[in-house]
Amino acid sequence: MFPFVVNYFTVERGIDRSVIEVIELVNEIADHFVASLREVLQMNDINIQNMTSIGADNTNVNYGRIHSVFSLLKSDVPNLMKGNCFSHVLNNAVKTSHTRLVIDVE
Repeated sequence: MFPFVVNYFTVERGIDRSVIEVIELVNEIADHFVASLREVLQMNDINIQNMTSIGADNTNVNYGRIHSVFSLLKSDVPNLMKGNCFSHVLNNAVKTSHTRLVIDVE
């Protein structure tokens, strides 16, 4: 299962987050991810040029230097920024801070 989640801003509601599609990919390779992303964006009438960043797991298929989801999208959206896996960022933050906690949270 591969969820497509968008964060966007509207004047009425501010920053909002929404799951716009969940699909199953047969082949988890960069070309299929990007083709599926383009299809989902088009189905939801979202211009790919409006993308500012992409957040995904830190695997080679997503962020490898040569042929990855990020490198393929960056060729279409030159100002695209890379967002690291938010789960890994949270895990690393908790792991690092845990030894410095002065109280027991349980």
